[in-house]
Amino acid sequence: MSTNHVKSGLWVEYSQAGLNQRQILVTDYESGIITNALAVLITLTASPIYKLFKRPLYLLWKKISSSWDPTPPVAPQDEPAHGELIGIAMESIAGDRWQHISLGTPSAPNGPRGPLGFLGVAFMLVLLVGPSIALIATSIVSAGLATSKVALSSDADCGDYEFEFNPRTYADPFLEYERQAESQAAEYAQKCYGPTSIATDCNKFYSQNITYKRNESLCPFYGDVCQGGRSGAYRLTTGLVSSTVLGINAANPYFFGRTTTCAPVITENSYVRVGVSDRGEEQWEYWYGSSLADYTWANPVKKSNWEIKGYSMGVHCYDPSDSEHNFKPLPWFRSGPYPVTLIFISSHSIFYPHHREDPVFPARDKAIFGPDYKGPTYYINKSTRAGVLGCVDEYEICKSLTGPCWNNGNISLIPQAPSDRNATEEENVVYLLKRALDFSTSCGTVQFRQAEALDAQSKIAHSQSLPLPPRQWEVEAEKIFQTSLARMQLNVYDIVRGTAASYGGYHDVLAPNYRGICKMVKIPVLGQTNINFWGLLGTLSAVILVWAMSLRWKTASGEKALMAVLLWKKVLAPVMKLIGSAGKCIWTELEPLREFLWESFARLW
Repeated sequence: MSTNHVKSGLWVEYSQAGLNQRQILVTDYESGIITNALAVLITLTASPIYKLFKRPLYLLWKKISSSWDPTPPVAPQDEPAHGELIGIAMESIAGDRWQHISLGTPSAPNGPRGPLGFLGVAFMLVLLVGPSIALIATSIVSAGLATSKVALSSDADCGDYEFEFNPRTYADPFLEYERQAESQAAEYAQKCYGPTSIATDCNKFYSQNITYKRNESLCPFYGDVCQGGRSGAYRLTTGLVSSTVLGINAANPYFFGRTTTCAPVITENSYVRVGVSDRGEEQWEYWYGSSLADYTWANPVKKSNWEIKGYSMGVHCYDPSDSEHNFKPLPWFRSGPYPVTLIFISSHSIFYPHHREDPVFPARDKAIFGPDYKGPTYYINKSTRAGVLGCVDEYEICKSLTGPCWNNGNISLIPQAPSDRNATEEENVVYLLKRALDFSTSCGTVQFRQAEALDAQSKIAHSQSLPLPPRQWEVEAEKIFQTSLARMQLNVYDIVRGTAASYGGYHDVLAPNYRGICKMVKIPVLGQTNINFWGLLGTLSAVILVWAMSLRWKTASGEKALMAVLLWKKVLAPVMKLIGSAGKCIWTELEPLREFLWESFARLW
């Protein structure tokens, strides 16, 4: 949560409905003053409300009791005050005199009134004290005017930062920032995307997370290269989601969709073979396309007696829209315009408590210990040959749920602002969505952390693995997808907060005509609260109206009358009479039409 660099005062929160859109951001201290002052003002309207309802209550009492009570009613000029009426009712109940108060149906000639009379007096007491109770309750409800603790970011460092590579210097700041961003996204995903989300740790962004669905899917590659066949893939998708989930505050926030489809790919001898390294050692070579060498990746065949227990990983990424990638996969390992990530995972001396047929995390051989070993049975993977998890990433940006839409293949056609004018709100939204999708891929979630990104790696205690699901590769695919969604949230946040500005070598490349993005993203805040503008205005107006209507004004005859009575007699009553006369006239004029319609309806039946 942030505590500064936000827009204070009046603003519009488009994700709210109707009258809740306009908010006033104030400090918590100011919010307390406003809500408490309103509570006091509402409570002080008790006297004006009684002035307005005293006469109608009296007339109601008179109408109820006059038809059967032989006692002459109190004359209007002698009507008791509010406190006297309450006193009479209370004394009647306390002294059993409620039996003789005429309210409701008359009693038997010589018998007590019983419970009905008590209920009648109690009802009258509620009418008398009810307004005051209602006012107290309303003063409590007035605290509900404080609606939320979010605000529009307004940071001077806001910008779209890129690292300027210099061949004569190290890229340490770039590696530090990108690895930190990847790690932050992964840590946030672990805490806030799982079934046991920790609410206190999930308030960095406007929304806790982005929802998604998962299901079995067809192999995403051109060729039949998934180990489970054409239907052996695992698909995770958000569907179309409003960009408000990223905190984007706009009248038309656009929609986006993210989909990742992963599957273990085949590791037949035609793709994996033994070669010799430059040091003369045997190595596994994976021929899925050229990278820095003719093959894609390599790792040693022979295990080291001194190696650290765990996993090693190689990540190779291909994006058809980026010609600078070194990895060029074979045609049947591609998927049209969509980015492809191949993740090579090799295990090293890990003991598993169960036999495993997972193609990426296998453990098919029983571990052999000394002759005196009498412990539980463990399984190991004797080979350093890596399993390969292939993932394809897709995104989509839509103006509305019904289109038009742009995806990886035609994103260059999406409307953009020319440099000679400021971007419209919708163009700013598009810019933010495109930047949010940067690094929101399988590659962008594991390339800097390598094996540290694996859920299976976190399940290792010493040299032993905790129990893993039979299809651990699906767990890894879901964790990758969750991290990619959290990376979207982080990308938007880092742009509007200018996070990269504190890292050397980064410079802001945001064009001046797109500066509007800096004040259209909502973030959670500490120490500040939003007040509903129309709620505040409406409450104040109601209080002023009640006080004004309860004032007594002199009439032309010199008598004093309530403003409410004068308003009714001078304005509302004539208007109502005019409306009534006009309605009667229209009703009369429409008599022939009504008769015709009635006769037509009768004929149909």
